[in-house]
This record gives sequence, C-alpha cells and structure tokens, in this order.
Amino acid sequence: MNYVIDASVFVSAAQASDVHYAESVLLFGRLEKTPNANVFCPTLLLAEYSASIARRTGDASLAESLVDLLYTLQGLKLEPLTESRARRAARTAAMHRLRGADAVYVALAEETSATLVTWDIEMIQRSAAVVPLLTPSAWIETQKNENDETDTEASS
Repeated sequence: MNYVIDASVFVSAAQASDVHYAESVLLFGRLEKTPNANVFCPTLLLAEYSASIARRTGDASLAESLVDLLYTLQGLKLEPLTESRARRAARTAAMHRLRGADAVYVALAEETSATLVTWDIEMIQRSAAVVPLLTPSAWIETQKNENDETDTEASS
C-alpha cells in the first residue's frame, strides 16, 4: 500500500505537547511494522518540517536533528519536486483552491496512487475528490479493523 504523509503529521509526532502527538507517533510505529507500506513524501517535507519545528521551538539545531531522523524512517521515499510534478501540483492547486505546498502532497499522492494521510482539515475537504485521504486516527482504525479481520480468518 502506498501512502503520502503530510508535514502536519511529522510535526505532531515531534512535539509531545501537540494534541495529535500520540496518534501521530502510533501511526509511524505501525507503518514501520506494516508489510508492503511505501511512504512517499516530497523533498519539500524537509524544509516544511524544519521550519515548523524551528519556529515553534526556537531551536534550529533541534529542527536539523529531527530532519536527519527522517532518513531513518523505514520505507520513506523522498521524491524530488521535478518540473512535471510542480506543474501537476500547480494545476491541482488551481482546480481545488489548495495552498501550494498542500498541492504538492496531493499531486504526489495522485501520481503514486497513494492514500494521503494528514491532519490538515482544509486539505482533506478540498482534496477528497482527487485522492483517498485519511487522518492518522482513521488510518489507525483501518489497520485495527484489518488486523481483526485477519485474526478472525486465521482462527477459522
């Protein structure tokens, strides 16, 4: 299964005080244990993540360290913002009135036939016609249901 994970989820997982911290951390933990899970993110994630952490904490070295940790996430594939991908994102942004960075994630999800995982409500509302979307909470629930079905089939 292919997923594109928005920066909002990474940022939530990095800050224990964030309202979505626990679910974001749980998502990444479970993703690493999910066979055949491919996580695609645009290289734009690096700047978005670093900027968000540095702005929230005032700690540039922490932001850089957390960006370095991204490279340890099993199954993460950072995809460059090529000109063709940027043009696709520009069309998506215009058609669905998305912020530029959000459109990059949506375009990548569309291109990779991925489910977009995000906490961004506006992105969810404006992109639902383009790609499948889930919040981390919904993804966790989906995985729980799939595991329950697998357990039931195995015991039959």
